[in-house]
Amino acid sequence: MSTPNSGLDFSPQAPPPHTPDAQGRTNRIAASTPPPISPDREHGLNDEEAPGTAFSLPPVDSGFDAYAYLASAWLVELLVWSFPVSYGVFLNYYTSVLFLPDDPQINLLPIVGTLSSGIIYVGGMFIIPLMIRYPGQKRNMTVGGLVLCVLGLVGAGFSTRPAHLVLTQGIIYALGGNFFDFPVFTYMMEWFVVKRGMASGILFSGTCLGGVAVPFITEVLLRRHGHRITFFIFAAVFAALGLPSLIYAKPRLPAANASSSATFDTSF
Repeated sequence: MSTPNSGLDFSPQAPPPHTPDAQGRTNRIAASTPPPISPDREHGLNDEEAPGTAFSLPPVDSGFDAYAYLASAWLVELLVWSFPVSYGVFLNYYTSVLFLPDDPQINLLPIVGTLSSGIIYVGGMFIIPLMIRYPGQKRNMTVGGLVLCVLGLVGAGFSTRPAHLVLTQGIIYALGGNFFDFPVFTYMMEWFVVKRGMASGILFSGTCLGGVAVPFITEVLLRRHGHRITFFIFAAVFAALGLPSLIYAKPRLPAANASSSATFDTSF
């Protein structure tokens, strides 16, 4: 028995030809689709800096590298701030032992402590724009700051007039403290995210410990050895502890070598 022909063709149909217009639309869609973001570009590396698939970053908030940075930054904080917060002991020695009360420069001595702490406090207004402008030079700034701090302490040991102390212990040391401390502190944002509050508290405890312990040590050294040997001892300790701290007080992210045109926002 035959089935009447309904006029409908149920046989498989061939796909429509790939017209040039369809091909063009396909190409435009492919061209407009952004390429996947590689881990290297995600961390701010350009194509020339990306070291390939072998590149990896240490973890944040955990691991040896993060806590080694925190210990080194804590030590930097202790070293830099110990001497400005201990200046009361130095001032007492200067006015009672080292210089006569009728010295014409005796009134300069209180300025030393003001400069050594004040320059470090306000120096961030000048150091931070430099770090933004030249991010690849932050490590060099840290090394230069360490050198200036040691030179300031050694120079203070050779000082024979209050004006010499203003220059060495007051200005040179404080400038070195700026360059030594601020770049290391900025690495905190790279190493700690979730635990940044805890890490910041540990970091700033270095200042507290230095302010508690170093004045007693300073008083003993000044009484036994005088100011010259005391400053030489402090300079040697500063270098001996500061140099190893630079090994781990380093950035987590690769720094750009080229200067940046970004500006420092001073608006409120």
